Amino acid sequence: MPGPSQRVPLAGSKSISPQQLLSLLSLHEALLLSKIRAAMAAAAAGGQAAAGAAAAAAFEDNLDYVVQLGWAHTEKWCMGVMLQEAQAAPPAARAGLAAMAQLFGATRVERHLTSYLAAGVLTGADAAALRAAVNRACRQLGGDGAGPALVLCKAFDIPDHLLAAPIAFNWRTMGVNDD
Repeated sequence: MPGPSQRVPLAGSKSISPQQLLSLLSLHEALLLSKIRAAMAAAAAGGQAAAGAAAAAAFEDNLDYVVQLGWAHTEKWCMGVMLQEAQAAPPAARAGLAAMAQLFGATRVERHLTSYLAAGVLTGADAAALRAAVNRACRQLGGDGAGPALVLCKAFDIPDHLLAAPIAFNWRTMGVNDD
């Protein structure tokens, strides 16, 4: 079972690399798979005749982990694709895509932080470093007058009227008919 021997130290480094985040997402998937596998194996250990039915029942009893496993796999896959696309992107979009991938990976790892802490893979100091990585990625996307974020919006052809914040307008008249 994955555990402390697969520790991915984050604290003490200047930044968390995308590969560390991808490694943690892979580890989260492995932890969930290990839980499901252990439950099914324990249920099937009762005897040959009922082993299949017991393993199937254990699978059913752990459907929450099965769903989490599906999401964990999807998150890992998305992170990998985002990193590949950031590498292949035109230079003007590369920094924004890399920051977006970093933000995605860090928030996904942070969302599952309790699993990493319980398995001994991350420590409290690592959790603080992870929070700092999320904040750093947000600053990178919004820095330079939101330049990287705006480059991404242009790349995805998002119209300007969708980017305006409602607070920039007269909020008292928002939703009021002009009839």
